[in-house]
Amino acid sequence: MPAIRFRVQVPASPERVFEHVTGFPASGAPSRRTLESKYGTLVGQDGQEYTFLDASDEDVRWRCTFDPPRHCAMRSLESTWADRLDWFEPSGDGTIWTVAWETKTRGIRSLIQWLIFQKTGKRQTYDQIVAPVLRHFAPTPATDAPPATIDTVVETTVEAPAETPPLTANAEPDEPTAEPEGQDPPESPERPRRPRSRVRRRRRPD
Repeated sequence: MPAIRFRVQVPASPERVFEHVTGFPASGAPSRRTLESKYGTLVGQDGQEYTFLDASDEDVRWRCTFDPPRHCAMRSLESTWADRLDWFEPSGDGTIWTVAWETKTRGIRSLIQWLIFQKTGKRQTYDQIVAPVLRHFAPTPATDAPPATIDTVVETTVEAPAETPPLTANAEPDEPTAEPEGQDPPESPERPRRPRSRVRRRRRPD
């Protein structure tokens, strides 16, 4: 299963970063309104496991498991949307935040999706998900730079499907190659259409 992963250093405590990214406070007493603004309508809860219905994403149901301030798992139920996993590790005065997506495509589709993301989707995903968090805690021009130019801050890993050798992390993308005739190219992993595996991002934190 191909995975897309960003690993960044955030200048704030794990508790603060966890709450900002997930909407779930380290105290374990979340606001239902805040959670629903990020994930959709709450339709079930079992302890720290919440199930949401997101009507904006074709009625996709999400099972979100919160373990503050260390880990959050957001998995789609009966859907081809990719699962999202977040980890928050203390590091000195800051936090190492790792965010990963595990796609559900197989075979040639997973290979094509992986190649397209490596060439064109990395910057888009960084701009939409990673950069806003870095700007919130450290509003400096460096946070607007693409991952390839700030290796000391951002580590990007894209795990290749088994059919291909791994590419170097943070490598500058090559020129796009032509897609096989008669086959539509997949979109970037933020939201490809059916039947390809999709990656959903949480709504941007306020």
